[in-house]
Amino acid sequence: MKVRLLPNKFKKWGWISGFIGVVFACINLFTTLRIESPVFAIYSGFVKEKYLQISHSNLTDELSMIFILSGLLVLIFSEESDENERTKQVRLSSLLFSFLLNYLLFIISVTFIYGSGFMVFVILNLCSQSIFYLICFAILNKKLKI
Repeated sequence: MKVRLLPNKFKKWGWISGFIGVVFACINLFTTLRIESPVFAIYSGFVKEKYLQISHSNLTDELSMIFILSGLLVLIFSEESDENERTKQVRLSSLLFSFLLNYLLFIISVTFIYGSGFMVFVILNLCSQSIFYLICFAILNKKLKI
Protein backbone atom coordinates (compact mmCIF):
# COMPACT_ATOMS: atom_id res chain seq x y z
CA MET A 1 0.00 0.00 0.00
CA LYS A 2 1.43 3.34 -1.06
CA VAL A 3 0.96 6.13 1.48
CA ARG A 4 1.30 9.64 0.12
CA LEU A 5 2.88 12.15 2.48
CA LEU A 6 3.33 15.90 2.18
CA PRO A 7 6.76 17.10 1.05
CA ASN A 8 9.29 17.80 3.81
CA LYS A 9 9.07 21.57 3.26
CA PHE A 10 5.58 21.53 4.82
CA LYS A 11 7.04 20.70 8.25
CA LYS A 12 8.02 24.35 8.65
CA TRP A 13 4.38 25.38 8.17
CA GLY A 14 3.24 22.74 10.64
CA TRP A 15 5.58 24.13 13.31
CA ILE A 16 4.48 27.69 12.57
CA SER A 17 0.78 26.80 12.74
CA GLY A 18 1.23 24.86 15.98
CA PHE A 19 3.23 27.68 17.53
CA ILE A 20 0.60 30.26 16.56
CA GLY A 21 -2.08 28.04 18.10
CA VAL A 22 -0.17 27.63 21.38
CA VAL A 23 0.53 31.37 21.59
CA PHE A 24 -3.10 32.12 20.85
CA ALA A 25 -4.22 29.62 23.53
CA CYS A 26 -1.89 31.23 26.09
CA ILE A 27 -3.13 34.73 25.21
CA ASN A 28 -6.70 33.46 25.53
CA LEU A 29 -5.92 31.80 28.87
CA PHE A 30 -4.17 34.75 30.51
CA THR A 31 -6.06 37.72 29.04
CA THR A 32 -9.64 38.68 28.32
CA LEU A 33 -9.16 38.69 24.55
CA ARG A 34 -12.44 37.98 22.81
CA ILE A 35 -13.10 37.65 19.11
CA GLU A 36 -16.90 37.79 18.85
CA SER A 37 -18.50 36.71 15.63
CA PRO A 38 -21.74 35.24 14.39
CA VAL A 39 -21.27 31.54 13.64
CA PHE A 40 -23.46 28.78 12.31
CA ALA A 41 -23.98 26.27 15.11
CA ILE A 42 -25.26 22.75 14.55
CA TYR A 43 -25.75 22.63 18.33
CA SER A 44 -25.22 25.28 20.99
CA GLY A 45 -26.00 24.68 24.64
CA PHE A 46 -24.65 27.66 26.59
CA VAL A 47 -27.68 29.55 27.88
CA LYS A 48 -30.38 27.53 26.16
CA GLU A 49 -30.22 24.74 23.64
CA LYS A 50 -30.19 25.83 20.00
CA TYR A 51 -30.04 23.70 16.87
CA LEU A 52 -29.01 24.75 13.35
CA GLN A 53 -28.94 28.47 14.09
CA ILE A 54 -26.70 31.46 13.75
CA SER A 55 -25.42 32.53 17.16
CA HIS A 56 -22.69 34.84 18.50
CA SER A 57 -19.64 33.15 19.93
CA ASN A 58 -16.13 33.89 21.19
CA LEU A 59 -13.88 32.29 18.56
CA THR A 60 -10.55 32.43 20.43
CA ASP A 61 -10.80 28.80 21.66
CA GLU A 62 -11.76 27.52 18.24
CA LEU A 63 -9.01 29.44 16.45
CA SER A 64 -6.30 28.20 18.79
CA MET A 65 -7.47 24.58 18.44
CA ILE A 66 -7.68 24.86 14.64
CA PHE A 67 -4.10 26.16 14.46
CA ILE A 68 -2.78 23.54 16.90
CA LEU A 69 -4.59 20.58 15.30
CA SER A 70 -3.75 21.60 11.73
CA GLY A 71 -0.10 22.14 12.70
CA LEU A 72 0.08 18.69 14.31
CA LEU A 73 -1.61 17.13 11.29
CA VAL A 74 0.87 18.70 8.87
CA LEU A 75 3.83 17.62 11.06
CA ILE A 76 2.59 14.03 11.20
CA PHE A 77 1.91 13.76 7.47
CA SER A 78 5.10 15.43 6.22
CA GLU A 79 7.98 13.37 4.90
CA GLU A 80 11.35 13.23 6.57
CA SER A 81 14.26 14.57 4.53
CA ASP A 82 15.55 10.98 4.20
CA GLU A 83 12.29 9.01 3.93
CA ASN A 84 12.88 5.27 3.37
CA GLU A 85 11.48 1.84 4.33
CA ARG A 86 12.99 2.04 7.84
CA THR A 87 11.29 5.40 8.37
CA LYS A 88 7.96 3.90 7.30
CA GLN A 89 8.42 1.09 9.84
CA VAL A 90 9.24 3.66 12.54
CA ARG A 91 6.08 5.59 11.57
CA LEU A 92 3.95 2.48 12.02
CA SER A 93 5.57 1.53 15.34
CA SER A 94 5.15 5.09 16.62
CA LEU A 95 1.50 5.17 15.55
CA LEU A 96 0.71 1.90 17.32
CA PHE A 97 2.55 2.92 20.49
CA SER A 98 0.91 6.37 20.62
CA PHE A 99 -2.53 4.84 20.05
CA LEU A 100 -2.00 2.36 22.90
CA LEU A 101 -0.57 5.00 25.27
CA ASN A 102 -3.37 7.44 24.52
CA TYR A 103 -6.08 4.85 25.16
CA LEU A 104 -4.44 3.69 28.39
CA LEU A 105 -4.31 7.28 29.65
CA PHE A 106 -7.92 7.82 28.63
CA ILE A 107 -9.06 4.69 30.48
CA ILE A 108 -7.14 5.84 33.57
CA SER A 109 -8.71 9.30 33.33
CA VAL A 110 -12.22 7.87 33.00
CA THR A 111 -11.54 5.85 36.13
CA PHE A 112 -9.92 8.52 38.32
CA ILE A 113 -10.76 12.04 37.04
CA TYR A 114 -14.22 13.55 37.50
CA GLY A 115 -16.14 16.78 36.84
CA SER A 116 -14.58 19.73 35.08
CA GLY A 117 -11.12 18.16 35.40
CA PHE A 118 -12.28 15.35 33.15
CA MET A 119 -13.53 17.86 30.56
CA VAL A 120 -10.09 19.51 30.54
CA PHE A 121 -8.53 16.09 30.03
CA VAL A 122 -10.91 15.34 27.13
CA ILE A 123 -9.91 18.60 25.44
CA LEU A 124 -6.20 17.84 25.94
CA ASN A 125 -6.87 14.35 24.59
CA LEU A 126 -7.63 15.90 21.20
CA CYS A 127 -3.92 16.64 20.78
CA SER A 128 -2.27 14.04 22.99
CA GLN A 129 -2.11 11.15 20.54
CA SER A 130 -0.52 13.38 17.90
CA ILE A 131 2.01 14.68 20.40
CA PHE A 132 2.80 11.15 21.65
CA TYR A 133 3.27 10.05 18.04
CA LEU A 134 5.65 12.91 17.21
CA ILE A 135 7.72 12.29 20.37
CA CYS A 136 7.88 8.54 19.83
CA PHE A 137 8.72 8.96 16.15
CA ALA A 138 11.53 11.41 16.96
CA ILE A 139 13.01 9.13 19.64
CA LEU A 140 12.85 5.95 17.56
CA ASN A 141 14.11 7.71 14.45
CA LYS A 142 17.06 9.17 16.32
CA LYS A 143 17.84 5.87 18.08
CA LEU A 144 17.87 3.93 14.81
CA LYS A 145 20.05 6.50 13.02
CA ILE A 146 22.87 6.11 15.56
